[in-house]
Parts: sequence; C-alpha cells; structure tokens
Amino acid sequence: MKRCQGLAWALAGLLGVGRLAWAAEQAAVIQTDRVNVRAQPSIYSEVLTQLNTGDPVTVLEEITPEQPGPEEPTQWAKIVMPTNTPVWVFAAFVDPAAKTVKARRLNLRAGPGENFSVVGRLEKGAAVKEIRVQDEWMEIETPPGAFAFVAAEFLAPPPPAEATPPPPPPPPIVEPKKEEPPPPPVAPPQAEPTEPAAAAPPPPPPPPIKDEPPPKRIVRREGIVRRTVSIQAASNYGLHSLDTGKLINYLQASTPELAPKQFHGRKVVVTGEEGVDERWRSTPVIELQTIRELH
Repeated sequence: MKRCQGLAWALAGLLGVGRLAWAAEQAAVIQTDRVNVRAQPSIYSEVLTQLNTGDPVTVLEEITPEQPGPEEPTQWAKIVMPTNTPVWVFAAFVDPAAKTVKARRLNLRAGPGENFSVVGRLEKGAAVKEIRVQDEWMEIETPPGAFAFVAAEFLAPPPPAEATPPPPPPPPIVEPKKEEPPPPPVAPPQAEPTEPAAAAPPPPPPPPIKDEPPPKRIVRREGIVRRTVSIQAASNYGLHSLDTGKLINYLQASTPELAPKQFHGRKVVVTGEEGVDERWRSTPVIELQTIRELH
C-alpha cells in the first residue's frame, strides 16, 4: 500500500497535477494553519476543531459535493476524527455502571442535541470514556470510527522518511603539538562617533474590520416524517429522531416536489436552511432544499 502511495505522489509530480486524488486509508498532512475540521462537507457545517501546518491526518475517502456554492471547496476529504476531539451521545443509551452502549446502534453527534450532525456510530457493547453529562447528553472522548471533514485543498502528502546516515569514520590520530606562546594583544581601533539614525515614522493604523452577516445554516438531518398534532405548529409536518422518536425539526417546502406530506411515516434524509420560528423557539424549522427516502 505504501509503495502504491509513493508512486501516486511521484506520478502527480511528473504530470504537474495541482490536486491529488485521495485514496482510502491514506496518510496526509495539513499544509496551512487554522484549518477548520467540520462535521459535514460544507462550510456551513459545525466546526469541531482546528488543525495547523504539519498536523497528520488519515484520509478515508474524497467527497465531491453535487452543487458547491461559489465560495465553497469543490473537493472534501473525509478523515479519521482527530484525537482529543470530544463527541456526544444520548446518555440514556449508555450503561451508567459499565460505560458501554446499551442500544443496538448509537449515533455519535457533533454537539449535545439531535440538531447536531452525526459523526459516526457505535455498536452495542462498545466502551465509552465519559467526560461530562449535560442534560440528556454525555460528552465522551474520541472513539474509534468517528469521522470528520476538511477541504482537500489544505492537504498534502507526508514528507518522505529520511534515510539513516552511515556512522562517521573514526577520527585520525594526531600527535600533540608543542604549545607556542600567544602573540601580544593588539589594541582595537577607535570607532568614530556616528549620528543617531532618524526614527522611522509609525505605521498607519489598520483599516477597521467590517462586520459581515453570519452565513446561512445549511443542515442535513435524518429522521421519520410525521404529521404535527398542534394546529398552531410552525408547519403541518415534522421530522422525528430515529433514536428517540422526539420531534427534531418542523419541515416547510417552497415547491410541491419537496412537500413532506408524500413522505409521511417514512425514514428520510433532508437538507435545507435551518431557522427558528418565534412561536416555537424550542424546535427549529428547516426550509427544505432536498428530501429523499432513507433505505
């Protein structure tokens, strides 16, 4: 595997290729500072941590977005979650004494709530290392199988391993020479006085930083579509958690093709802009961009 990777780097260099195609389970390093590690392949997704120049990562696969925005990367790398990056699980599905997963399968999330992205899954019996508990959610240390995403343009192949140099030859045997008396000291020349240099003018102040509006929050959710029971709800249909059955989001559609009514009672994957209705601040609303059935 390492030999094939080396050939790929060499071929890319000979052909002058500007971007490398990343294979599965391939080592890479970060080539700039403060690179955001995100929960989804999107600049609107949650930032989990940051990496700096020279930090190693393991690439799992390369992701090409279907319709990237004008300022979004065209290629993303799915990587093994960096160590010391905590994730969250639903605390009721963890055995409090044994600290093992009780459910058949448990989602790892980017934050303490079902509105945060899924960044991996644990099977029943898997051990977890608890950090803290917040309400119904438990923060745990990074488990095996957790993943994240970085823009592929910030990755580079790792530097080649340096060859071990041969041992130095033994030093030649030199007979000691007779010491000679040192020459008499010479007085240093007198330096001529010089006028002090004029102080440089102070640099101009930096321009003021303009406040920019926050970007839209585009999210991806999985769940079951069900009809809402309240006539004052933000919409007639909502998305319920696959894990707990609780209401995660209200669903709104701007076109008939995206109407959630046709997916009533089905497991779906939705994407869209997430916002908050003033009447229902505890449950966000998703303005649907895509909706498809989850098989």
